[in-house]
Amino acid sequence: MFRYAVSRGWGRPVRGRSLSMLLAATALSLCTVAAGVARATVQATVPDGWRSAYNSTNAMLIAQPPSGATTALFVGLKAASETLDSASLRDFVRGVTNTDVTLERETPLRDGAIYQFHSGDGALRAKAMLKARGEETAFAVLITGDASISDADALGMVGRTVRSVSRPSMRPSSGAAPGTKAAGMALATDAQLYVGVRFRPSATAAGGSGITRYNLLLLPDGTAYAGIPPGGELNSTPAELQALAPARLGSWRAQGANIVVDWPQRTGAYAREVYERDGRRLRLRGTPLAPVSCPSGPVNLAGTYKASTSRAVGTALGVPVQGALYGVRTLRFSRDGGIAVAAESAVAGRTAAGGGAGTAGSAADGRYRWSSCELALTIDGEKSVHTGFFWPGEGESLLVVDGRTYIRQ
Repeated sequence: MFRYAVSRGWGRPVRGRSLSMLLAATALSLCTVAAGVARATVQATVPDGWRSAYNSTNAMLIAQPPSGATTALFVGLKAASETLDSASLRDFVRGVTNTDVTLERETPLRDGAIYQFHSGDGALRAKAMLKARGEETAFAVLITGDASISDADALGMVGRTVRSVSRPSMRPSSGAAPGTKAAGMALATDAQLYVGVRFRPSATAAGGSGITRYNLLLLPDGTAYAGIPPGGELNSTPAELQALAPARLGSWRAQGANIVVDWPQRTGAYAREVYERDGRRLRLRGTPLAPVSCPSGPVNLAGTYKASTSRAVGTALGVPVQGALYGVRTLRFSRDGGIAVAAESAVAGRTAAGGGAGTAGSAADGRYRWSSCELALTIDGEKSVHTGFFWPGEGESLLVVDGRTYIRQ
């Protein structure tokens, strides 16, 4: 069994092997671990196409690209009381590679830090990131000797991975329908939300276009829900989803490498949908759906996000009006947990007799708390809970709250 680093509880040192041999041994250990029965105590989203497995000896997730031996990504969670700093990370890289490395750059973050290491001859590079998560610290360490991976790409991999680190739920799924979960389904949490979007250019001479959003929530008991619940709890019960929107409820099952979803309220070709597995993502009729990550610790935001909506109004229902409705909603988060919410709307229209326009707006301040995709707000003394997450692969530029997308300003 391949073992890792040398200090502060990381494991044992490895001596007398080259980086290529060591990381090749990592690949062998992935096969060994994957065949084991130990349940993972950490999960994370790794780069598309990489193979990953959990190593119970060191309580880490280890991932590698298909090309193999010169790159490995180590991911985990440690108690906040344990020392994780440049020295412990340097010792970890040294223990994995049996190669001396030096700290090239340290970049402090609001809730962690980024560390960059390199060997004397420049052949080996390591990028590491730490993120505080309440009583724990999430870490991701990428070690590579692959010159085709740029420093920017390496930092991007580490950043995306460490933000996705979380604890799987250890609660058993009672009453699961037979055959709903298959080995390798990777539904490590009680529920998994997948999101995707498809742009549909118009094929008509009149022009125009449209966007189709796909939101698929899978519960471990075989329940499927076509949407994002407005409450922050994704682990909803089937009864709660039935009361919320019965027409969106269905059932799913594993069929080989794919997921088959039956929608009782639909007819024709859309009554049964087949989602193809594409790494950690799903693919529906060519459109990819990425899994949403819900970090277990609190998320502290700082920034301004805006969501805009517009809708054309034509002559309908006997009302001879043509016009448009516009709306902008702004969320301003501060590091200390404060939030300011502002809404603006405008309407413009025209009838045979003339035209007109009007505007309206509102603003309020309050507090927020965000953890595990649950965004709790207290505005003017009133409390509400919402589903919130960052769109997969977009960093913190796209924030989704109850299905509405906010763009960071």
